[in-house]
Amino acid sequence: APAPSSPALGCTETRRFVAHAPGGSGPFRVQGAAGNLNKCFAFRSPFNGTTQATGFGALVDNARVLHHLILFATDRPLQDGAVFDCDGNMPQDARFLAGWAPGNQGSVMPPDVGMELPGPSGWFILQVHYWNTSAEPGDDVSGIRLCTTDAPRPHVAAVHTLGSLDIAIPPRSTSTEVRGECAPRATEPVHILGATAHMHRLGLAQRVEILRGGDAARTEMMLDVPRYSFDNQVSAPLDVVVMPGDRLRTTCRYQNPGSATAYFGERTEDEMCFAFVLAWPAGALADDFGAASRRCIRAAR
Repeated sequence: APAPSSPALGCTETRRFVAHAPGGSGPFRVQGAAGNLNKCFAFRSPFNGTTQATGFGALVDNARVLHHLILFATDRPLQDGAVFDCDGNMPQDARFLAGWAPGNQGSVMPPDVGMELPGPSGWFILQVHYWNTSAEPGDDVSGIRLCTTDAPRPHVAAVHTLGSLDIAIPPRSTSTEVRGECAPRATEPVHILGATAHMHRLGLAQRVEILRGGDAARTEMMLDVPRYSFDNQVSAPLDVVVMPGDRLRTTCRYQNPGSATAYFGERTEDEMCFAFVLAWPAGALADDFGAASRRCIRAAR
């Protein structure tokens, strides 16, 4: 059963993907004083090609060592039950399906929307970022729980990633902005169902704006997080439509009281500027460069 610290799922669980020892049996052991540790766990897709997710949520097992986790899909063949280091080893087509960070409560789809899932030739990767500064090791089986249906719903959704990788926050700075702007390849209206801002501990605020028709003078707010908290990363439900020709601009603001420049990276000491946006039709918010991974990430013009 899910640990007491796991958020309520809100639907009937049919599948879970959790951290495990190599081979797939038993918990994963995080060694004492491991610091930042990014581990990936591989699973062959158990789904038939028409299965859709109708909801997802976290299974938080050992909160003492857990930083955040993400469930990805990929078409690159892997070894079922494998455990490997994520850094530098993620497939280029890895597609964000669901994630958890402190404060995230999961999501349940509207009755006419299902999330895309890989079929029998696809794979899942559970990426878990551990953070253990204690000398004590910790066993963990945290992961993602899914509700699914084999009766396809009319609208197929996916999580799309917006933001920027071009991060360099100077030391002792109080208000540094990082901006990413991109042009989705949408050819029809794109329906936004929700979004989550993700930065690390230097993050102060984030906003995502729609530039209607690509015109900066016709700007509409999609997501506004004026006081970001790494310990409370809440998903915001949205009802917004992005039209063909619109551009998307993500702006992240940081303060850095430290003595070293902070760059993009997976470690807690590094930073990120991402907005994870749930929308249908699946893939419509990606640009041409990020089509395989459902990304729309570019430096600001």
